Amino acid sequence: MITHTVHVITKPSEHGRFLAAARALRDASVGEEGNIEYSLWAPLDGGSEVLVVERWRDQAAVEAHHAAAHMAAFRAAVKGAVAVAPTSTRAVDDSGSGPAVAQQKG
Repeated sequence: MITHTVHVITKPSEHGRFLAAARALRDASVGEEGNIEYSLWAPLDGGSEVLVVERWRDQAAVEAHHAAAHMAAFRAAVKGAVAVAPTSTRAVDDSGSGPAVAQQKG
């Protein structure tokens, strides 16, 4: 299983647009073959942060997700909405001994 977490800080004026596009992406992604979870988390107090948690069966499912038309539509819809480069973490657990974690920015 592969888990991605992505921490996004949007431009305050673009937060609503980003969330609408992220919800549409989530709604399409949960129906993809190999998707285990696709969750969005945002502060209730109107902040400009979003945390995305994705869980996929395997790398093939991740690659299919990245190539999906709804992913391209999301990228186009949020262009210019992000304040700083997102931070992402990827954890892979296919050995049964716990996840291996890698973090990257952007």
